[in-house]
Amino acid sequence: MDSIQYSTVKGVIVCLDQPPLQFAKLWLTKRNYFPGKFSLKAAVITFLYLLKLRSPTPSKSISLPFSGTWCIKVRSGYKIFDVDKQYVTKVFSAETDIEWVEKEISRLKSVSCYTFTPSLIEWDANQRWYQEEFIVGKTSYDIAPEDPQQLIKLYLEYIAPCIYKLASTKAHKKKSLYEYVSRLSQDIYSSSLLGSDRDSETVRKFSEAVVHQLMDNADQDMFLVFSHGDFHLYNIYVTKNSTILIDWEGNNEQSLLNDLYNYFFSQLWLRKNNATLIKEINIAVVDLEKYYIGKDNMNAAEHVKQLHLYRWIFYLERVHSMLFAFSDSSQGISAWVRVYMDYEDNLASENTGQPCIDFKPYGVIIPPSSSQPHNQLISNR
Repeated sequence: MDSIQYSTVKGVIVCLDQPPLQFAKLWLTKRNYFPGKFSLKAAVITFLYLLKLRSPTPSKSISLPFSGTWCIKVRSGYKIFDVDKQYVTKVFSAETDIEWVEKEISRLKSVSCYTFTPSLIEWDANQRWYQEEFIVGKTSYDIAPEDPQQLIKLYLEYIAPCIYKLASTKAHKKKSLYEYVSRLSQDIYSSSLLGSDRDSETVRKFSEAVVHQLMDNADQDMFLVFSHGDFHLYNIYVTKNSTILIDWEGNNEQSLLNDLYNYFFSQLWLRKNNATLIKEINIAVVDLEKYYIGKDNMNAAEHVKQLHLYRWIFYLERVHSMLFAFSDSSQGISAWVRVYMDYEDNLASENTGQPCIDFKPYGVIIPPSSSQPHNQLISNR
């Protein structure tokens, strides 16, 4: 395969094997196809590189097998964005197991037929790459207001319809809560990614506390629905005509409120606003309950009311996904754990009447908080 040179310019990795005039035209006419931080100064530097009037720093250069306009580093490789041809190529690293590549491509095939997903164009698992449609629009993070009241309006207009579509894509499955939680917890406790460091211990004890609470309800059943698996602000694009979900590598059958909680907790993770979002989540849950009643799915509607159980199940599912679907570090997972623990504390302090977890008796080491947004969440776009 070809070896195409890329170099980092002002924080953006750009392709050095593209016609200079074409690049200039694309930047001038399709500015919204470029990362927001790609400034005029960055464009000028890139143009000089392309004209060979200036040389890139070797330490900031990489070689990839496909040309494009710009790219970003993602889990297990790179995504190359071709503004001219309007497709995105994911290139896996040579160390990525072929079985893992095949599994990811299979997941994308299973959803590319839906109107709310990018189309899968071409792929070659043996060569470790695939191409999909380039989605142009604003991420949910870009348009999410800081005012919680406006946030819930945005949720009901753009996000809730996506959750409805996901929920109706495949038939719901009833599952024993005991069996489901037991499988998740066993996987988490045996994960090779959790070592003897402080963050790993935090994740383990947090998981143990959640499992203990859930096992008090072990005789109940729960619903599994088709889920995006990583339903956060940067994976939701609002386009001119619709709302599109990208990065489907983690799609799976998960608990009834997984995508809903994932959306709101990503708001808290990124610290888009200072609200606890307890009220907003309750409004979203009531809205979803009405949706199921309207669909004559009274069993699902009744289950939605058990939001504390589904919230705790979501915590376990999220830890499990970060370990096994995304191979995140223990440090990254413990930072998410902090968000979940803070939410439980806020539920208790605001006297909401909702059941919540007191983590102190379980000896959970609370990860240090940061005043900075967790922008490392942006891993795929």
